[in-house]
Amino acid sequence: MDNKRIGIDIGSLYIKSVKLKNGEVIEKNKILHKKEIIRALKEILEGEKEKFLVGFTGSISREFPLNFPFFDEIKCLSYSLKKFFPSSRYLLDIGSSSSKLLEFDERGKLKNIFRNSLCAAGTGRFIDQQMERLSLNYEEIEKWEIPEGDIPWIASRCTVFAKTDLINRQQEGYSKEKIWAGLLKSTVHGILSSLLKGRKIEGEVALAGGMVNNRFFLHYLKEKLNILYSEYSQFLGAIGAALLTDFEFKEDVISIFERILKEKEKKKIDRNPELILIKSKYPDFKELKEDLIDDVEIRIHKVNKKENLKVYLGIDIGSTSTKGVLMKENFEIVADFYTKTKGDPISAIKRIFEVITKIKEKMGFEIEILGCGTTGSGRKLIGKWIGADLIVNEITAHAKGALHFYPEAEVIFEIGGQDSKYIRLKN
Repeated sequence: MDNKRIGIDIGSLYIKSVKLKNGEVIEKNKILHKKEIIRALKEILEGEKEKFLVGFTGSISREFPLNFPFFDEIKCLSYSLKKFFPSSRYLLDIGSSSSKLLEFDERGKLKNIFRNSLCAAGTGRFIDQQMERLSLNYEEIEKWEIPEGDIPWIASRCTVFAKTDLINRQQEGYSKEKIWAGLLKSTVHGILSSLLKGRKIEGEVALAGGMVNNRFFLHYLKEKLNILYSEYSQFLGAIGAALLTDFEFKEDVISIFERILKEKEKKKIDRNPELILIKSKYPDFKELKEDLIDDVEIRIHKVNKKENLKVYLGIDIGSTSTKGVLMKENFEIVADFYTKTKGDPISAIKRIFEVITKIKEKMGFEIEILGCGTTGSGRKLIGKWIGADLIVNEITAHAKGALHFYPEAEVIFEIGGQDSKYIRLKN
């Protein structure tokens, strides 16, 4: 019975499991649990017909009782390092929300642990978020060659700065391939700067965690370090738990998980009282017609059929969404448009322009654009692309728009997709 073992590593996003027989890995699996941990555990454990030993590790397991077969993730990683990379004195572990570097002495004893800050920038989830912002997927990225030449720098120490740099690099005309390469190259630099803090590493460094599957990340990491990795690198924690355990699986293991998770959900969270509008005015969202066409939300406020409209076009290209508005010479709003930027400002503007053309034809009126202005993080790129008459920063645009509708306003709070602003108006 001792020949068969199962190790399970429960992370913030994934559950990784391995099955061992006679000390060798015979099966490995990775499940995106989406906080449904019990479902994932049942999928892994309940199909086993013969007896086996089971061990657990990972971030969530720290909340379980001492007699539970949980093993510290550092201990699991250290144990696996000796099995798979015995010549290495360093192990670099990059997970979905944290990263750490383990240093061992000449005898293989743990010497130092270096961790990243509480911010998840530079970890696996950070990379996934930026991929989604660029409307990419790993299947598409795997087809790319790693670009050469001028690779842009992307801020990787803060997610907000990274988002800003992605927009700026797009405005400068860099391809998605080079922006992605710049993001991963900068991420490598950020991780090593955060963990090493000026220290130098000599010799081999074993790599653990899911980032071992990121070809771009590996390429730039190899430029800095002598990296060792294998097909088991992202399963080192689970393998360590399987090798360390002497706990025979019982049916109550899953019930213990359910009990602990329910207790966590019942914990009371102290909250501040809700915000109440007292001095602020809530806008009136009444409109003549509302529709959704080609992922563009449309609100038509006031327009007569067969009317020849002379309007100004305002466009706000943000990191998360892109907005457009048609306004008459008397400042009356004719229509407004909203769509997701999806990391591609030009495509977002194309969708809005196509929808304006469709509703013009559908409702039977003519539109003459008297002028156009752009604002937002993508204002320069789109302003040049469409030949805008005015390219203005968003603080100026917010102030001008707010004072037109609310001339008595003294303060503006703007909550955007990547940042927030406090604007105090005077005179």
